[in-house]
Amino acid sequence: MASGVEIKGSAVNRFRARQRAEDGIEPLVGKLASRAERHHFYAHPSVLGELLEYPGIVASGVSALGYHKVDLVAVDQAEGYIRRSDLASMIDEYALDNAADRPNVQLRVVDDEYWPFEARQRYAPLPIVAVDLLDSHDERSRRAGQELLYQL
Repeated sequence: MASGVEIKGSAVNRFRARQRAEDGIEPLVGKLASRAERHHFYAHPSVLGELLEYPGIVASGVSALGYHKVDLVAVDQAEGYIRRSDLASMIDEYALDNAADRPNVQLRVVDDEYWPFEARQRYAPLPIVAVDLLDSHDERSRRAGQELLYQL
C-alpha cells in the first residue's frame, strides 16, 4: 500500500491498512513483524550472489540497497523473501546451514497464498526494504531504513 500498489483483502482490512499507513511506516515496524517467518542460514560466500538470482527469491533489506540507491554496502550477506514451497529446494541447492554460529543469509518465508510480489520481481519495493532494515539488529541497517523512509 505504501508503494502505491492496491492491496488484496476485504474492504474492511484495506480500510484499516489505509488508516494505519496514514501514521507512517516507522511506527508500524513492530506490528509488521508477522509479515513473514524469518530463517537464518550460513551459505558459502561464493554463492551469495547466485543465491539472490534463485528463481522466486525477491531481494530485500541489505540485498536491495543498491537497487534503491542507498549508500550502505553489505556484500557478505544476502536477504530476501521466498515462498514456503520453494524453501526446501533452496536449502538443498545452496547447502544452507541453519545451525551455523554466524549466519549470513536471512530468508523471510511467506506462505504461498499470501505471496505479495509479482512474477519475476527481483527486488522488494522501497517501503518493504525500509521495514526490513528498520527491523534489523544492526544500527547501520536501521539508519539505512530510515534513509529509505525519507524517500517515500
